[in-house]
Amino acid sequence: MPTYSRKGAHVDGKREMTLDEFKEWIRGFDKDKDGRLSRDELREAIRATRAWFPGWKAKRGIKAADVNGDGFIDDTEIMVLMEFAQKNLGIRWFSRINRDELQEAIRSTRAWFPNWKAKRGVKAANVNGDGLIDDCEITALMEFAEKRVALHGFKEWVKQFDVDKDGRMNRDELREAIRSTGAWFPGWKANNGVKSADANGDGFIDDSEITALMEFAEKNLSIKIMP
Repeated sequence: MPTYSRKGAHVDGKREMTLDEFKEWIRGFDKDKDGRLSRDELREAIRATRAWFPGWKAKRGIKAADVNGDGFIDDTEIMVLMEFAQKNLGIRWFSRINRDELQEAIRSTRAWFPNWKAKRGVKAANVNGDGLIDDCEITALMEFAEKRVALHGFKEWVKQFDVDKDGRMNRDELREAIRSTGAWFPGWKANNGVKSADANGDGFIDDSEITALMEFAEKNLSIKIMP
């Protein structure tokens, strides 16, 4: 079990950790070894840092990082938990990440196209243009990761209404999705949604157009897509 200083949130005597060190540390509190952190397990991790109010902070940590709402923090949500720890537990991240390392991190989440996403992640976060993401740029990388997680969650919700399972949304399917939110005038809004997001004009919304549909949903359906 890691050792801790009594001065704030020192982990292994340090305030600074790499992503791998944070993952390794947090795994030490996964008592049932299911690869996820429950609120009780997170509370014990926070308590180990000597932070005040571990129960309250664990509740806030789950609320902040549990993107899919299942009550646990899994590997795909770990970067959001990192940001929470940085803001609330006084833990800082250090070292630099290159594209290959980011690709491996993305691959570990079982996400598709890790190489392409790593390339986009470096492009989004590498402010100084040296091809590496350092601790000054980690927040931009977290924002990129949060957007990808939010988009993934929106895709999973939309898939429920793809009745013919062709991987695309037609106007009728979008109308049913909008109706499920309780929004008024679902037919009219579905028509506007397809018009707004259907970039290639084929009458369907495919995977390449899903981001535009997500933006439409946020603006017109009062859907708040949480990262």
